[in-house]
Amino acid sequence: MFQQTKKTRYRIALGLFAIIFVLVENILPAFQVHYAMQTLILSIGILMLIPLPPYKPRFTISPILVGVLLLAFAVRWINLGGAIPRHVDEIHAVASIVDLWDAPTSAVLLPYHGVPAFPRVYTVLQDASVHVLGKNLAGLRYVSVLFGVLTVAATYALGTRLFNPRVALLSAAILAVFPPHVHFSRLGLNNIADPFFGVMALTALYHAHPNTRRANVMGGVLLGVTAYFYEGGRLLFPALILCWLLLRRRWSWYIWGGYAVTAMPVYIMLWVYQRPFTPRLNVTADSTLHPVENLVNILRFLFVEPESSWFYAGDTPFILHWLLPFLLIGCWLAWQRGAWILFLWVGLTIGGNMLLVDVQSPRYVVMIPALVLLMGLGVDAVIRKVTYHHKRAALLQAMMVLLILGGQVWYYFHAHIPRYLAQFPEPLILDDMRFRAADLPDNTHIHIISPLSFFDSDFYYYLRFVGRHDDGVFVESYHPEAMRIDYLAGARVFRHVAVFIPPDDPITLNKILRAFPDVTPQFSRVAGGYLLFLLPREG
Repeated sequence: MFQQTKKTRYRIALGLFAIIFVLVENILPAFQVHYAMQTLILSIGILMLIPLPPYKPRFTISPILVGVLLLAFAVRWINLGGAIPRHVDEIHAVASIVDLWDAPTSAVLLPYHGVPAFPRVYTVLQDASVHVLGKNLAGLRYVSVLFGVLTVAATYALGTRLFNPRVALLSAAILAVFPPHVHFSRLGLNNIADPFFGVMALTALYHAHPNTRRANVMGGVLLGVTAYFYEGGRLLFPALILCWLLLRRRWSWYIWGGYAVTAMPVYIMLWVYQRPFTPRLNVTADSTLHPVENLVNILRFLFVEPESSWFYAGDTPFILHWLLPFLLIGCWLAWQRGAWILFLWVGLTIGGNMLLVDVQSPRYVVMIPALVLLMGLGVDAVIRKVTYHHKRAALLQAMMVLLILGGQVWYYFHAHIPRYLAQFPEPLILDDMRFRAADLPDNTHIHIISPLSFFDSDFYYYLRFVGRHDDGVFVESYHPEAMRIDYLAGARVFRHVAVFIPPDDPITLNKILRAFPDVTPQFSRVAGGYLLFLLPREG
């Protein structure tokens, strides 16, 4: 029984005070608290609400699990900034970080504007990693690496509750190298954070007896943390746990009390500032969509054909074809064992996405742990069956597992990434211009002359992100037909002029070469990269 000792009451009071303090400071910024301190106080408050065990727990960590976690870290960390040398929708994270630098007392609970309309907690964590690892793609993505590895450990913990340590270990190993999870663990997107807290909440609640208040409170608090990251996890996991509890005819106000205390600050901020509670859902939902047609498209994305958007793409479906038999066998065995929560997990994810326009892989990251738990169960059954009564069963099983894991690693790094980069060259070309612009001299006027449209603000945010914000760098983009040579020449009187033009635009190229015969173009190392003309300041 969860005893309300004096020490426990002090912890709860301290946690509530910390959370309320951050909420009030975000609504009425009287103390002008730095964003990092806000996040630290909020984190301490949430930790204080998690009850301590009544006795000192004894941890026995398997050496194989340690090896799996090291493998998970390695495949996510190796060449983190170079394997995908472009921003994959991460310019929004860059912009959010720069905004925090401009206003250090910004409210971390208030969602960022535009597409990433989420609280800035993940941004603050990225800001910390950027200060440690550098203002580059690796620094921006390192937080995702950590959350990816933590989710592997959390999936192992949930697997031991649902099945047994052997299946849990196999599931964790599969997740460590599962290509979609590796991919999103190597991008600076907050989608990867939701599964960790959701899986941990399920682990606590699955272990809890109906009268175990301590585990119920812990599960509720962890469930509430999902509100601070991507909207998919914020909507999925409370619905999943609610349906699961109703099906089990189990209810505990301690779960929803812990959830409410932890998640309510986010919703109170949205209400105070009159922001929508589900901004992404409001933008992407379409009531005119045909649900059956949408379901077919989702199933094709998962099992038949690759994604059409630029988030994961490649030439294969979300689940590799040769992993599908393990998934199907795992589904059959899980149904027999009563692990219905995994089917509910996948079903709610697919059902929610049936309401949305397009099929985009980031929305399915939340259900990856459920998929790999089913696969782990299937792999365990297959290798047991194949090696039954074999003289060297253990060795043969180890070789089969290594083959399954190694095949996924080989696919992702040697097949998926090269194809992924070739499929969408435009973002790579755009980032190449940003990276080259960061090396231009101070007091430079940058002109991007292209038939394509660019967001000048993204250029500004990136240049300021790498420290080029007080040196007079100015960006302007326009169509080739609007280019005026006299304007470029006149600008050289006051500052350096940098001109980016596409390599397949001979008309603009000839105009610049005739007007500035003493300037030679600088070529890009990226295929299709823009030519750069640097016109030094006159005088």
